[in-house]
Amino acid sequence: MRKQGFTLIELLICVLVFIILFSVLLSVYRYCFELQETSRITAEALSQLRTKIEEMKGTPFANIISTYNNVNVGMTGLNGRIHTEATCIFNFSGGTCGLINIRAIAGWVQRNSRIIGEGILDGSGRFVFSDLNSNGILESPIELFTSVKE
Repeated sequence: MRKQGFTLIELLICVLVFIILFSVLLSVYRYCFELQETSRITAEALSQLRTKIEEMKGTPFANIISTYNNVNVGMTGLNGRIHTEATCIFNFSGGTCGLINIRAIAGWVQRNSRIIGEGILDGSGRFVFSDLNSNGILESPIELFTSVKE
């Protein structure tokens, strides 16, 4: 006579396999959710950087460097900052600047406390840029460059 059903060991192995598969699926879902958040915030950051670059290009040429070189401003709706740099790269023979390079970068903190860009959290939990690798350049995966001529 043959027994019907499963043994306790077989059921425990089945439950263990199910738990492992469920935990793998849950971690993949969590990763996809974080990736979606990074994508959404990156698109928003790029939009705000484009707006800042256009603002800089609309500034009178003589005021661009004094107004925007090494300036940090907050990002609208995000726990992040925009850092701008404006440097003269070409001088006319009279010493006046004829061409300015503009660089704008964005950095922020996501919900899972993941920091995007070279920065840290200050005492109140807000993102601030910080040259963590001490190379004299603030770095971020979100950067825009342009040049403006007189």
